[in-house]
Amino acid sequence: SSSAPAIASMALSTPSVRAVSSVPQHVRGEPRAPTAPLAAPGPLVGTAALALGLRACQRMRGRRATLSAVATATLKESADVAERRRLQELVSKWRADDAEAWASLALTATLYVGSLAVLHLSGGHWAAIILLAFALVRAFIVFHDAAHSSFFEKPEHNKTLGQVLQFFINYSLDEWNTVHNSHHAHFGDVTVKDSSL
Repeated sequence: SSSAPAIASMALSTPSVRAVSSVPQHVRGEPRAPTAPLAAPGPLVGTAALALGLRACQRMRGRRATLSAVATATLKESADVAERRRLQELVSKWRADDAEAWASLALTATLYVGSLAVLHLSGGHWAAIILLAFALVRAFIVFHDAAHSSFFEKPEHNKTLGQVLQFFINYSLDEWNTVHNSHHAHFGDVTVKDSSL
């Protein structure tokens, strides 16, 4: 076959095979040199050398495949790392900040207490009721963020805030976590009933 000299030539180019090779020149694809006749190698020696050469080729191909797989995995990993960094940069400006959280909580408490005072002083005027409703909606938003552990930097502070706010918004934190987290986990999945709606 025409590929036999190429295979034998590749096999002979590896150092481990070159030393033990007794494959004739014409099999390696080289022209025969005019030399004095030597004793021809026995069929076992030629077969063993060819087998060694073929094994060396397979090992080289295996190494190339392994190197290719390692290179592909490394490129994929570096792409994943780059993508993760890019996403972290994008969301970093929305990361929880305790100073901002305390300021927002102070404003929410002020609006809530102020709307209760206006409601009391006005004798239950409809505008005061709407102001209290807006304050409660704001308290609910803070509760929602605390339940997702995204209001304060530490999860335990968020849990404590959620446990306090549940009395003001009249919704259990534990029930919210059960229902609402399921809503986020299965959003868009029509096979799962969304109890939060």
